[in-house]
Amino acid sequence: MEIVRNTKPDIVAAKALGALLEQYAAEPILLLLSGGSAFSFLDLVSRDNLGALVTIGVLDERIDDRKSVNNFSQLTATKFFGDACSRGCSYIDTSVQGHKSLADMAARYDDAITLWLGENGEEGKVIVTLGLGADGHTAGIFPGTVELLETYTSNMVPLEVSKEINEFTKRVTATPHFLRTVVAAGVAYVVGEDKCPVLTDLIANEIETEDFPALIWHQIPNLTVVTSCQE
Repeated sequence: MEIVRNTKPDIVAAKALGALLEQYAAEPILLLLSGGSAFSFLDLVSRDNLGALVTIGVLDERIDDRKSVNNFSQLTATKFFGDACSRGCSYIDTSVQGHKSLADMAARYDDAITLWLGENGEEGKVIVTLGLGADGHTAGIFPGTVELLETYTSNMVPLEVSKEINEFTKRVTATPHFLRTVVAAGVAYVVGEDKCPVLTDLIANEIETEDFPALIWHQIPNLTVVTSCQE
């Protein structure tokens, strides 16, 4: 896990993601993007290596009919997504289609990921972006859910949390197993003073509880953490 501190983290994160797209440009890429603040640097990412070999989706999803809440619907509103589609990129649609159940939505997404992995084999590279919550959550994995999610060996699973944990209670999230064994590389983006103490604890890796979701970052291959937080 490489830590990059900069006063312009959006530019640095965009360059880091662009470098990964360039590194794997000759191979099929599944680019899974985290929502929230991690969307904010996408429009700065170079389009040079976006094309027919790239498939785009979200790393975790909020199951909500409102387009302002659903991560994929928010992604489609970015210039990055529009440019990617115009350059021939494919995408995995996780918008809420009709009144499907949480289990159905999770199964549909997991099937799509599994199909991509099966079609592209060892040549396929999964690249992710990640954010960090002030409570230590990442990729839709929240405190209180780590032990449960560690029991899965699938890629994407349904998750329902209480409103005390997060206002968006119905989710589809990547499993820790997927993050540590399937992902080839990633960029984590951390901005906001409320997240700096959490990042400090995470980097030190001296957290006593296992119920700290972002600890998984230490196990994700080739992860670059870009942050505005100073030491």
